[in-house]
Amino acid sequence: MKKITFTLITRILFTLLFTYTFISCTNDLTDAIPEESVTAEADITQKVATGSFNWQNWYLSVPLDRGDGSGKATSIYYEDLEDANFTSSEDDYVWKNSDGSYTFKTKFTGYTTSGQSSTGGSKYCRTELREYWQGNQSTSDNWVMDSDTHILESTMEMVACGGNERTFVGQIHGYNDNNPATVKVAWDNGEIKVEYYVKPSSGEWTSDDIVKKDLGYVGYDKFTLKIKVENGKLYTSVECSDRGLDTGYEYHYDYKSNGYNDRYTNYFKTGNYFNWNDDKSETCEVRMYGISTYHGEGGITPPSGGGSTMITIKGNNNKYVSSENGTKDMNCNRTDDAEWEQFELIYNDDGTVSLKGNNGRYVTSMNGTAPIICDRTEILEWERFTLIEENGKYAFRGNNGRLISSENGTQSMTCNRSGDPGAWELFTIDGL
Repeated sequence: MKKITFTLITRILFTLLFTYTFISCTNDLTDAIPEESVTAEADITQKVATGSFNWQNWYLSVPLDRGDGSGKATSIYYEDLEDANFTSSEDDYVWKNSDGSYTFKTKFTGYTTSGQSSTGGSKYCRTELREYWQGNQSTSDNWVMDSDTHILESTMEMVACGGNERTFVGQIHGYNDNNPATVKVAWDNGEIKVEYYVKPSSGEWTSDDIVKKDLGYVGYDKFTLKIKVENGKLYTSVECSDRGLDTGYEYHYDYKSNGYNDRYTNYFKTGNYFNWNDDKSETCEVRMYGISTYHGEGGITPPSGGGSTMITIKGNNNKYVSSENGTKDMNCNRTDDAEWEQFELIYNDDGTVSLKGNNGRYVTSMNGTAPIICDRTEILEWERFTLIEENGKYAFRGNNGRLISSENGTQSMTCNRSGDPGAWELFTIDGL
């Protein structure tokens, strides 16, 4: 009896030991998988947080005496920006954060980009980037509005803003004798506002002829501002995920048709241009997460007088785009160009195009929130597209700033792709 009891106890202990060992090993293996996933996610987060800065395309003005007797602000060039190599005085106005972002702080010191000024005057101080177009280290080499596409994209958040709680965070400056601040976008008490010059009755373009608009509220949350000029037409876009804000590209003004290009070349500016000069104590602080510019081919120039033409559209999968007669979401999976694969391409007055199916209805982007469909009875914002030519093929950009994708014909087409057109966003158009 004692022998049986001892044997039974031994077996029980062995079983428990084996079970514990197996479970421990299993738990160790299970824990190892999430650990690898966490590491991968951390890498991705770090890349996003670090942002993107091509410093060779910029130089930075800070409100410190240049020291050459001019009373003008100090400039910091790309080598020092890349290395965050700032003097002890410059460190008060710009520094690099642990996540790779940069903080631009400013206040009125009297040292401006156009010379020394006293409080309460007409000049303001800034910690602001000025574009060097295509990295050419010259302020006289700039771009023109009347051709191609030019985009500034800045991701930032307001840290603190005193005084009147207003600073300019993005600009397009004209370049000639009077250097007009043609387009300015302000953070104003949490609201993003655009103001832009319009055609004067005569002479230079100035703030005497200006239009101001509210674009959306971002508060102190991170947001992305885009300023785009496409074939002379001005657009803006503001995205703030924390506020559920995504305006898409909003059209504002046609500089090409109003003769602006006869007088000026242009450059972008972004950062912290504090609209306060009543004292030398109030400060404003902006954190920059990423800045990029694009200069290149944009939308096609529509024929004079507008009009339309009949086309078919074929995806990279060699299949045709179908309107599905407006009864369901559109697809790019047809082998023949029958009635549902015929579209009327309409040239709109604002330089965009619209697509009308054989059912007499218009294609809508659905603002990128659902697959595209051909069932709209009129042309509103979601039914307008910028047609972009690239090496003999074409892409369609919706008013939300996103591209139409064929989805390679495997699912319904969408208008939600960001960045440059890839294979699924490029189409062959027969009829242009």
